[in-house]
Amino acid sequence: MCSMPPGGPIQCDISMRAGSGVAVTGGRGYLGRQVLRSMATTGLRANLITGRCESLAPGSIAGRAVIHCAGRCRGAPMDAIWRDNVDATAGLLAAVHPETLVIHVSSRAVRMRDRADRYAASKIAAERLVSGADHPHFVVRLSVLTGPSGDDCGRSFLTRMVRDAVTTGMVFVSRRAGTVVEHLDVREAALTLAAVAGRGRVPAGIVEATTGPVPLDDVVEALRGITARLTGRTMLVEYADFADTIHPRPANPDAWRGLQSMLNLPPPTPLQATLHDTAVAVLAAEVPKCRD
Repeated sequence: MCSMPPGGPIQCDISMRAGSGVAVTGGRGYLGRQVLRSMATTGLRANLITGRCESLAPGSIAGRAVIHCAGRCRGAPMDAIWRDNVDATAGLLAAVHPETLVIHVSSRAVRMRDRADRYAASKIAAERLVSGADHPHFVVRLSVLTGPSGDDCGRSFLTRMVRDAVTTGMVFVSRRAGTVVEHLDVREAALTLAAVAGRGRVPAGIVEATTGPVPLDDVVEALRGITARLTGRTMLVEYADFADTIHPRPANPDAWRGLQSMLNLPPPTPLQATLHDTAVAVLAAEVPKCRD
């Protein structure tokens, strides 16, 4: 069982014996920590997997489900991305009992139309491993995550915008007309993953996890208001020409909303609330720096 002592770190039973528990990889990361928090609030027993997935003994992970959050993000060396996104997934699948549900956290990057994108290629390869395995499985493709997870707000471009807005009073955005943003609150993503694991059996498939595209101009206006309320400053906006980036086509959020409805979860978190909570967390983290 996961527990969260007041003001202390998450504590988990890290045994991986057969039973009704849920194993979690990447439990020390941005999403994984929030998944453990969601499990703690719902009473799910968590088996936290640490170390290299490739080193796990075959058949050593049993239970209701395993939530595979671990992975490497963009910006790392390609060999590290492939090792942590593909080789680690293969090692995990070999260790999981055939009847245990595998909930694989993937990325909307698999929809990228740029064949030279090796990060996307690693995510595609990992999905193929999961889909080709004998385990019951469910794949969740996350869009841009933001929002507070403990004292971590992640590293997405939305988080950077929030941090710039409330700490410097200026944000840089693309001048390209019609730019839209896909987003997902990390708390919402974690709660849904935990709920799927708690259910234990879901139809095999893939769901695009997004609350839908939002015009970038709406994000800017929301940040302008949040910055004024929290800091008393007027946020300045600098429009710039950024290098062309190939983005996946916006996903339809209906399947994600349908999954949440089936699991009796709250409605999606409004972007305004996510941005506000992120700004509050960023400012709270800045206070100790000012005292040093």
